[in-house]
Amino acid sequence: MIVSTKQRRVNMPGFTFMELVIAIMILGIIVGIAGRALFQYLGEAKVGATQASLRVIKQEVKHYFDKTHKYPDTLQDLVRKPADMTAREWGGPYLGEDEDETNPQVPKDGWGEDFVYKALPGNHPPFTLYSWGKSGPDSPEDERIYA
Repeated sequence: MIVSTKQRRVNMPGFTFMELVIAIMILGIIVGIAGRALFQYLGEAKVGATQASLRVIKQEVKHYFDKTHKYPDTLQDLVRKPADMTAREWGGPYLGEDEDETNPQVPKDGWGEDFVYKALPGNHPPFTLYSWGKSGPDSPEDERIYA
């Protein structure tokens, strides 16, 4: 009995090239949608983490003021005693106590950048504290996240 090519192909297991292309396209669409949602979620998480860190730092700047009667010159004053103060006057560290006590660090924002802190003696408010946001130091004003 002679079997035609068409009959042989019907009995062979597996997928045709077109079926594979369509399956890959569907998977690509699903991954694209899920990936976009994941990146949006991660971006929101970075903003939330940055806002939480800003609240803690702002609170500790005020705590520093309550203890020393002056605002820190830099955020490093919250983790390391300034040279012009005694340990008793300083009363810190104010940040990084739960981490590596031998080398406490000021936390970074959600994008790994340093927070911006400027003491403004005699002004109201007496300091400004913010994160540059997702674009870093060259970010536009509307991307910055303030305490």
